Amino acid sequence: MLVNHSYSGKLALSFLARNFSIKSGFIKSFAEWTSFRLSTDSEKRVTLEGDAFSTSSTKFFSNMLGSVVAGPTTAANILPNGTLDASVLAIDNVESFIQEYNKYLDASGKLDKRNSAAAALGKKYGITPAQWAKRLNIKEVCAASVPVGDKFANIVMVRPTNQDAAASEMPVAEYAPLLFGDIFTVQDTARVVTDGWIITGDALAVKSFTPSKGRRTLSSFLSDNGASGLIPGDGALFYNYYSPSADPSTLTNIFKPAVVGSATRMMEGLSHLPVVFSLNPGKSHLMKLDIAKIKFAGSKDEVPALSRDTVVVIPKGPFKVKNCGTGKMNLFSQQTNNYLVLKELDGKGIWGVPFSAPICGAVAQIDYFANGKIQFLFASGSSLYLIDRLGRFVKPFPVDLGKPILIGPDAYDFTGAHGYTAVVLHNDNTIGMYDLHGKTPASWKGIRPEDTVKALPELIRVKGKRYWAVRTSTKILFYGFDGGKPVFDPQGDKMIRPDSKITVSDDGKVTAVCYDGKERTVKLN
Repeated sequence: MLVNHSYSGKLALSFLARNFSIKSGFIKSFAEWTSFRLSTDSEKRVTLEGDAFSTSSTKFFSNMLGSVVAGPTTAANILPNGTLDASVLAIDNVESFIQEYNKYLDASGKLDKRNSAAAALGKKYGITPAQWAKRLNIKEVCAASVPVGDKFANIVMVRPTNQDAAASEMPVAEYAPLLFGDIFTVQDTARVVTDGWIITGDALAVKSFTPSKGRRTLSSFLSDNGASGLIPGDGALFYNYYSPSADPSTLTNIFKPAVVGSATRMMEGLSHLPVVFSLNPGKSHLMKLDIAKIKFAGSKDEVPALSRDTVVVIPKGPFKVKNCGTGKMNLFSQQTNNYLVLKELDGKGIWGVPFSAPICGAVAQIDYFANGKIQFLFASGSSLYLIDRLGRFVKPFPVDLGKPILIGPDAYDFTGAHGYTAVVLHNDNTIGMYDLHGKTPASWKGIRPEDTVKALPELIRVKGKRYWAVRTSTKILFYGFDGGKPVFDPQGDKMIRPDSKITVSDDGKVTAVCYDGKERTVKLN
């Protein structure tokens, strides 16, 4: 297939949606001609390789590539499984790249505007974008759309190899697009430095990169499914990863209906269809389009769409509680200044008391003194707290559980004698069980799933026995009352969907919906 880029506008209109086709200017300036050939067409892979042909003018982007040396890429080692798309630039020498990119901008009539913006940033922050990149010795830049709950959010990451405290504090969101292109634009609301990367962008997305989250990475997902070669290794200056199966609705935002129809048919019977376009200067082929066809074969890493939901959402309240003095339901909540407040259902305030830190997304009601008066049990940091209906903290609380709590507690009176048991989800992805003195029962074996736990466990009672149903990012697991290993953990399409309703019938039959869409009986020992 041979393409004349003079007609890129018309070509773009034929297969791209309007909001993308109007951006066809870059396609026109990429090269004068490009050619593609089909090199692989198998059950698991489709690969096209291509080359670009142009006169020696610096106005063609592809000509710049021959003068820039690519560096190694590690972005896929930190991006999460479920990433919708990622654009990655891997360069050996950032100064050389900037020099060559400036030639392209100059020939395109865009350099003066860029230089003016760069000078303004230098005046504002005391360091220009070029100085920033040189001092950090940036080797890799990545713009990605990553999963946050059931949605996606944008981030930009840079990988420096030099330690420079002042340069590291500069706003990546303002510097990166000027140096490396508009594709690396992001709204900067939060930042984190982790695993050798500076990550900025959406606050929840950035938070999901903290090491304690135990991320499953994009590279490990591809490797586990025999597609590790999809992400180019050394030699690729740039690549774009796109997974339409992560969010099929994005197809209609990018392509015309005819193309969407073809892509949808191609995805039938597949759990994932990741696509990678790469630019490889110095290779026998400059361009490569690689598509992997991944079927659902039972691996938890192949779970479609829902597997991306690894961000734990902490409930904010308000939480309904019973006021034992009035017999009415009230609302217990925490304000932005950390004050704890109790209100009527209509919003009328009853009391407010100062508190020093955020609570952990749950409030349990207990009769601690066994006198018919209800108190409210909640957690903050690594401790349990108890407060009564009048806003008075109850001693001997707080009780320290020894490690930070993410969500909790739920409270259970298993003995019927007001000997309460608290169950919490810790921030290390473990579920803990404690008495109200902070002691773990001797019989408790703990619960620590490999996948991200999304909420507190649900107590299931079946024929006089108790079990815990644990919702993770990929499926529901069932554990015995004392924890330990799961007592029910089917594989393949018989795994229970994490959003499935769990039903227990009067005769003790437990049912839930599996990945194949069928409702099945949960066989508990």
